[in-house]
Amino acid sequence: MSVSLPPFELRQLHYFLALAEELHFSRAAQRVFISQPALSQQIGRLERGLGVKLFERDRHTVRLTDAGRAFMEGAAATLAAARVAASGLAGQTPGLRIGYREYGFSSIVLPAFTRLQRAHPRARLDRLDLGIGQLIPALLERRIDVGIGLLPFDDARIESQRIASGHWVAVLPRAHRLARRRSKVAARDLRGERLIVFQRSLNPAVYDRLLHQLREAGVAPSGERPQETAQVQVGPALVAEGLGIFLVASYALPPLSAAVTARPMEGLGQALEVGACWRAGETNVLLGEFRRALTTSTRKPPGA
Repeated sequence: MSVSLPPFELRQLHYFLALAEELHFSRAAQRVFISQPALSQQIGRLERGLGVKLFERDRHTVRLTDAGRAFMEGAAATLAAARVAASGLAGQTPGLRIGYREYGFSSIVLPAFTRLQRAHPRARLDRLDLGIGQLIPALLERRIDVGIGLLPFDDARIESQRIASGHWVAVLPRAHRLARRRSKVAARDLRGERLIVFQRSLNPAVYDRLLHQLREAGVAPSGERPQETAQVQVGPALVAEGLGIFLVASYALPPLSAAVTARPMEGLGQALEVGACWRAGETNVLLGEFRRALTTSTRKPPGA
């Protein structure tokens, strides 16, 4: 019995994924080391072979079509499987080491990690609890292959991509006066309230910036520190016990009990941008698949 071969080459999948991620022919061509006309030609051949249009393009923009978005996940999985198979032939067991702070980024990392683990059950996948300042040294010392933290990552030896954006959220007792509002909670509305925040050692720079904003709003008197927790799940539990209002980044917000609710905050500074970072030019066979899983799995921030 004959088996029909797919109407594309693996290199075409490589080119397609580069363009799907960059949505810019010039940048994608530079990324895969071919000329822009050659990339356009290969994408055209892929579309003709599949019999569908993968991109909408004009002089100014490039966009994935519905067919292109559907094809993207399968293309990534096919290319990753081919790379893993090649690693197996070379006697290597593929692996990926992921560094991140458990407190803030578990809800972002774990769905992508689980997805990768199911797709590659024999791969060595490790998670390390690392602080923001430890990510770049750990990458350069090859103790991890990818790190998750707050953007920007300022090092020419590191590449990165944005994977999520968040804002500050107030977790309140459901009967609290501020919980009855439909609008956002302003920082000044927290005057006189007992506050609960993350432990300063988890991210001193973000902690200090948050307290500065609270003091500017007249909420936290100078020299006075709010109650702190090193476990994100503890914050809502303390709120449920009537011990204060928990301030947390929306991407880190854990599932809430019926006793509490969350309201988005305003007046606490700009959005918090979460990114993945890795060594420039990294060729780890699982890194690209994990990056795509991150962007696919990342949920809309609670309280948005």
